[in-house]
Amino acid sequence: MIKKKCNECGTLSPANHTGACKVCSENDWSTACEKHPDLNLGGASSCQMCESEQEIVKLKNKEKSWDDGLSRARLKLLGRLACFLMVLCAGGYFGYTHLKSLNVLKVTVSTEGGTPIKGATIKVNGTVSRSGTIVPTGNLKITISAKGYDEQTLLETLVIGKPLSLGVIKLKRSLGNVHVTSTHNIQ
Repeated sequence: MIKKKCNECGTLSPANHTGACKVCSENDWSTACEKHPDLNLGGASSCQMCESEQEIVKLKNKEKSWDDGLSRARLKLLGRLACFLMVLCAGGYFGYTHLKSLNVLKVTVSTEGGTPIKGATIKVNGTVSRSGTIVPTGNLKITISAKGYDEQTLLETLVIGKPLSLGVIKLKRSLGNVHVTSTHNIQ
């Protein structure tokens, strides 16, 4: 609050005071702030120190609200990150349990002597498959064949979560009739 200040004795009087000072009877006045009486304001109608202090308080409040907003933003980000990680972990767990419940065909096809047959065809319920393929559950008709070998059919029942391990399937050489025709005269 702005007051009149006696330049001789420093007494503060109301701003609308007229006449001489009540303490020293001098009539030499200037304006001063009640809060900052040592500051001579000359004829100013407001105190620059009070205005500066008010501006500092406003800036501190603004900084505090900015810090609060930043803290809220960090908490939101941290919360979203935590949710993402929980979903990722849950997805990994359920994906693992799902993959664990899948039925995988494990089979090796070889000759009776133990030599692996590379061109063997494996059909599960009429669908061509290979070792490592995921097969359905239930009753399966598995047909294994290769060129020059007898076809072999297996009937298996498969339950969820169990691999279908057929081990080594040994195919026998085909003993089918061979019919040879020729346009040459063979003697």
